[in-house]
Amino acid sequence: MKLYIKQKVFSLRDKFFVANETAENLYQVTGKIFSLGHKLSVQDMAEKEVLAVHQKIFSFLSKYFIEVGEDVVEIQRKISVVPHFQVKELGWDIKGNILDHDYTITKEEALIATITQKWISWGDSYEIDVVNDADALYALGVVISIDCINADINTATDPAVAAVAANAAATIAGKN
Repeated sequence: MKLYIKQKVFSLRDKFFVANETAENLYQVTGKIFSLGHKLSVQDMAEKEVLAVHQKIFSFLSKYFIEVGEDVVEIQRKISVVPHFQVKELGWDIKGNILDHDYTITKEEALIATITQKWISWGDSYEIDVVNDADALYALGVVISIDCINADINTATDPAVAAVAANAAATIAGKN
């Protein structure tokens, strides 16, 4: 199963759609404007919530919770040269390339999904190729979480990045 995400660049509120291979919208993703940390809701086209993603606040390395029905799993960024995440509850290992644009989700070396971010597009565009349809919602939650983490890193609001930046600034200030 392939899913496609296309986010709009200029949006007052996070809202985008997830489509299938025939460009039919399957899900609508909306974010909360006024919230502490990222909070996103994924709804089917009948507006029933099927997935929720929210940020764990006050965590040194970025952590997000992915809720599918009553099940809750946590995606956590690992310290690594290349982008590396884990979803322990599912046994998933997510590794990206050095440019943060392509990811592979595996479980005990078995491929679960591949994620490709399109380079030249207006907004962020992702293709998610999931081996087993039953894993599609969790894989979608992983992509949304990683996109939020990357946005935090790019704006230096990620706690780990902010700590490194503050340490660097203090070091520079101490030398002047």
